[in-house]
Amino acid sequence: MSTTNLSTTAGASAPSHSEPSPAPEAIVDATIEEHRSKPIDVLNLNDAEGELKYLLMLQSSYERTVRDLVSCFAATPRKEDIHVLEIGAYLGVVSVSLRKLGFEVTATELPEFVNNPRLQQRYASFGIDLVGANLRHYNLAFPDQHFDAVVMCEVLEHLNFNPLPVIYEINRVLKPGGLLYLALPNQVRLRNRLAMLRGKSALAPIEEFFAQLDRNRNMIVAIHWREYTIAEVRGILERLGFSVSRQVFFDLSDPVKDGFLLTVAKKILYGAVPSFRPNQVTFALKASRPHFDFHFCDANSFIDSSRRA
Repeated sequence: MSTTNLSTTAGASAPSHSEPSPAPEAIVDATIEEHRSKPIDVLNLNDAEGELKYLLMLQSSYERTVRDLVSCFAATPRKEDIHVLEIGAYLGVVSVSLRKLGFEVTATELPEFVNNPRLQQRYASFGIDLVGANLRHYNLAFPDQHFDAVVMCEVLEHLNFNPLPVIYEINRVLKPGGLLYLALPNQVRLRNRLAMLRGKSALAPIEEFFAQLDRNRNMIVAIHWREYTIAEVRGILERLGFSVSRQVFFDLSDPVKDGFLLTVAKKILYGAVPSFRPNQVTFALKASRPHFDFHFCDANSFIDSSRRA
């Protein structure tokens, strides 16, 4: 694994305009390596090793996200003019990588994570504002039309409540024409279909319910409560004021680890039926600001009574 030194501080995070930016893959790799040398252990459970394994497992996803954002804004020479909000930023691989490339970045994460002083210091050292936010309160503490792009990767499936007001809030804080980059698992991936054919559930195993409530496990938001098809994602976004410009399926697996035969088999199978792929990403632009009078009550929301009409 490359250990190219791309570490920067807030005062020197943006690359010089006279020098070509390092490749997104190199930046992501170096950012993950920083976690190896300075672990976070976000819930103070002595689980820094588990956190690193998680980052390495998702490394290709992080690389794709950063690469995609760079491509989307390739025509903008001053990346510091692009203000990106990452929702569910966790340990900051994507946020920090984008910041190293010059983007202005704000990150949100659960207060339980944000309260960790090591995580605060990690974000602050790159000049990234880290804001605590629990999405079940349906409130992003930012002004209207504030961001050029919102990145939300591997978050939507973890929400154990109605996600529509969350997407509605994202619409509010995005500038007109702003980008929503939404990545998540594909509900109808081949693994899920095969599980159902065998009479098995395609949902999270019950054991994860117990793990989520175990104070000694790093599982407080790990369960996939609801996954979505690509058509469902489009249906939600279009009704909430977005114009979907592109949707793709992708696979996070490593060809080196899979081996030659499995890689060839996947290439043939996924080529014939793209929706067999395990992951999806949607690029959507804010097209309008629709009006919804969502009805919140004790039965369907976590919003306290003071915020109800």
